[in-house]
Amino acid sequence: GMTGLCGAVWFLRGQGMTGLCGAVWFLRGQVMTGLCGAVWFLRGDDGLCGVVWFLRGQGMKMLCEHLRLLCERGHFVIAVHWSDTETRAVPPWFDVKVDLELVLRLNQRLRDVLYQYVMKLDVVVVGWFTQITAVLSEVGCPVMYFEQGHEYLFADPIRFSKHHDYSRHSPLLKSDRKFHAAMHLPVALAAVSNAPQTILERHFGRLAMQVPNGIDSSKFMPGKRSARLFLPKECKSILLVGNPNLPLKGFDIALTALQALAQHVRFETVWILQKEPVEPLLSAARHLGVRFIQDPPQ
Repeated sequence: GMTGLCGAVWFLRGQGMTGLCGAVWFLRGQVMTGLCGAVWFLRGDDGLCGVVWFLRGQGMKMLCEHLRLLCERGHFVIAVHWSDTETRAVPPWFDVKVDLELVLRLNQRLRDVLYQYVMKLDVVVVGWFTQITAVLSEVGCPVMYFEQGHEYLFADPIRFSKHHDYSRHSPLLKSDRKFHAAMHLPVALAAVSNAPQTILERHFGRLAMQVPNGIDSSKFMPGKRSARLFLPKECKSILLVGNPNLPLKGFDIALTALQALAQHVRFETVWILQKEPVEPLLSAARHLGVRFIQDPPQ
């Protein structure tokens, strides 16, 4: 059953591990419900299972949840973030306490700060593709990139939108090139679902382990309606969440479907989003009476 499960041998550590190439990656059972990622890391003989996690905006809450689960299992976890303004590697809205938090300035290298740990790390996990080149030559352990999906992976048409400069020197084009180059570097890959896993294989010839997000049903469940939404108690509500300016999200299709539904059912629509949509989405949303909640606090 190991066909296509590449990368497991990257994580062998300690005496007597020969032949156990990543078998723990494939454990499943009751205790694993919703606990994705906890079996990635093998503890070494020195007791340090060093995990350097680079926190970034893509799938931030899932990365933080991985940190929490690793800490609960007794792993030695280091969280690292590059910033000239922030003081913590872990976001202030997340209550996890890791073994070590490091904030590197933008001109600092990983080895400059982590020199006492660099040779003891078992694996470095990065959450954004630009971090691959920043760490690949800095550490003597495997590097794994956890792909949760973004506009460069999905080839979002935003790259060619009239609202964005996609000339030869545009930031979007540079990032697109960096992503394609990074996917040819010698790093292990993990993907959050079938879609990025399939794209990585078809477009780059890369095999990636699938590590799906778990859902904590004790937190994500129907509850009392928030008074801050100002919705009538007797009215049904529909929630939209996401960036309106990424065509891959398909909000044009969602609004068209809701307009058809509105002819038969009375409901209110709430859209949590980073910024106000541009035309023609804005007019369609206003026609439907969508209530915008822009960039809410955690």
